[in-house]
Amino acid sequence: MNEGTTIMRMRLTELMKERREKMTWAALENATGIRKATLLALDKGTAKSVRLEHIDALCTYFQVKAGDLIMAEPVRLPLAADVRPDMKGNKYRSEAG
Repeated sequence: MNEGTTIMRMRLTELMKERREKMTWAALENATGIRKATLLALDKGTAKSVRLEHIDALCTYFQVKAGDLIMAEPVRLPLAADVRPDMKGNKYRSEAG
C-alpha cells in the first residue's frame, strides 16, 4: 500500500451546514453564479476540472481561504473505485477493482 497518498475534495456540504441560516444548493447557485450541477459535481468529487474563479467565488461567499474550502483526504491504494470517474476503464482504474 502507498502511504501518504491523498485525494482532493471540496468541503461545500460542511460549509453550508456551518452557516446559521438554512442553505440550499439553489441559494448557493444564486449567490455565487456557479451552476447547481457544477456545485454538486464539485461537492461529490466528480467534476472533471475546477475553475479558479469558482474557487474564488466560493471562498469569497463563505469567507474562507482556499485551504479551508479544499481538503486533502488520505486514501489507501490500490483503490477499489475509480479515482477519476471521467476516465472509466483506463489506467486510473484499480487493478484489484
